[in-house]
Amino acid sequence: MNENRLGEFEAELGELLRLYRLSAGKSETDVAKAAKLPKAKISGFELGSPGLSVSCFLRLASALDVAPSEVLAQVERRLGNKSAYAVKEAQATLDFMVSNRGRQLIRALSQCDDPKLLDAFTNLFLATSLRNKTDAAGAGPHARVGQ
Repeated sequence: MNENRLGEFEAELGELLRLYRLSAGKSETDVAKAAKLPKAKISGFELGSPGLSVSCFLRLASALDVAPSEVLAQVERRLGNKSAYAVKEAQATLDFMVSNRGRQLIRALSQCDDPKLLDAFTNLFLATSLRNKTDAAGAGPHARVGQ
């Protein structure tokens, strides 16, 4: 795997691990404790930093209650369909933002000054987005380790 492809893989894996974590309603601290890793490593991996060892990946998957093979399959699907996803996501985002519901939601969120509430909404939207993507790809993020 060339360095550019490896960097794409690490970035997709990190983003996907973050989405799995948010979908599970877990904080970085929760995952770090369960995986017996420093919280800073969780942040780094989610940002696509290089150097995620196989043992760390397996501990993260276990902490997120997801089969490692499912995570890798999702990364491969996302890499294979990256341009198609980007176009569909951009169009769906634009369509939503110009809709009445989108404008209402944006207006309401712009008036919210509670960072915890805004984070909760963001996590909900990201988790919903992950579920929609994985359901469309034929598998959900809820596969358990050992299944």
